[in-house]
Amino acid sequence: MKKTIGFPGYLHQKYPVCTGPQALLASLVLFLWLAPSVIYAAGAGSVTDEVLTGVMPIQQKITVSGTVLSESDGLPLPGASVVEKGTLNATTTDQAGRFSILVAGENSVVVVSFMGMKPYEVAVSGMPSPLVISLQEDNFNLRR
Repeated sequence: MKKTIGFPGYLHQKYPVCTGPQALLASLVLFLWLAPSVIYAAGAGSVTDEVLTGVMPIQQKITVSGTVLSESDGLPLPGASVVEKGTLNATTTDQAGRFSILVAGENSVVVVSFMGMKPYEVAVSGMPSPLVISLQEDNFNLRR
């Protein structure tokens, strides 16, 4: 009967374990090889222009704040989504329907939505802050 060495024994025969300075060098090489992939995955590939070129954009970021209310009864809508259109930049309203979001600039558009309500888009340029946004009920799918 042939004696088997098992998988761990096979690995140590095929790929000997290195120690000391060899292990440090191997770890460094592995880290430098994997680091760009890890950084890319952590940022989900969202490398901005200023990172690539070193030039800061001319547009200044703006904080948009306000309150989201129900148009029918005027009550605040806690948990409403507030998203900068075309980006993943988002927040939700607090218990009093208030929100605050940092957007890319004056040309940004903010989309406010809540379940059972029609979404509302508002352009940031020229709008007074804080905003008061009233969402209308969406009765499209309701039947009597």
